[in-house]
Amino acid sequence: MFREHLPEYRRFMTPQEVIDYYETHDAVLDGYTIMALLEPLAGTSFMSTAIRELISDIETHKGFSTRRLLGADNVSGWFYGNEYPYIVGEVSDVSLRDEAVIAFRSVSLWGKEPFFKVSVKTLPWLKPEEMMVHEGRWDDVFEDSEHTRKALGHTASQWRFYKDGFFVHVIPVSRISYDKDRDLRFPAILPEGFLSHTQMNDATRPLLPFVEPEKQVFRSARTILYISRQFDFDKARRK
Repeated sequence: MFREHLPEYRRFMTPQEVIDYYETHDAVLDGYTIMALLEPLAGTSFMSTAIRELISDIETHKGFSTRRLLGADNVSGWFYGNEYPYIVGEVSDVSLRDEAVIAFRSVSLWGKEPFFKVSVKTLPWLKPEEMMVHEGRWDDVFEDSEHTRKALGHTASQWRFYKDGFFVHVIPVSRISYDKDRDLRFPAILPEGFLSHTQMNDATRPLLPFVEPEKQVFRSARTILYISRQFDFDKARRK
């Protein structure tokens, strides 16, 4: 997706070329793109919640820039909702937390990958048989290999959806942040394909294949597993 914009003799993009690419492709999501994102979630509370929040945002922010409401960076809001984080519950029951993680591992690729720390929280609108996972990773990109001149920050964000013991869908978002004339900008795109759990969490692996590895620095990563307040282990796990 990125390297097709490079001359044949070059393997990596410069930080400025990365910025130019994201600025060029940071477009409003049209109706077809939104439907393609949400259609695999049909018949789940994931989709009904996303549509409700999307309509609510449009009604609440009439007159605002369409880009602010329907850009790639707004996808997370469809699942967090306007009441986030007030509706998020902490899971203090150790047994419930362990069951949730076991169920998640049974339906995800983590059964064959190194295990990374997972936080478990509840959302009231999730059904007992549903699980939703948000993965985030933050990296910095520098102009030089000595890491003395930061060019931009990168955030990789992924929503994974599971229902009845099966994987349903994943929505990835890639965003950069950089300063332009004292104005902090956050262009975002919907990347082709998605990243493995290891790619999202392994600090020893540079994330961006189109940037020189020695110019990338891992900052942090986080995985949050959201379950229903009436979570049902037998329904949510892989049979």
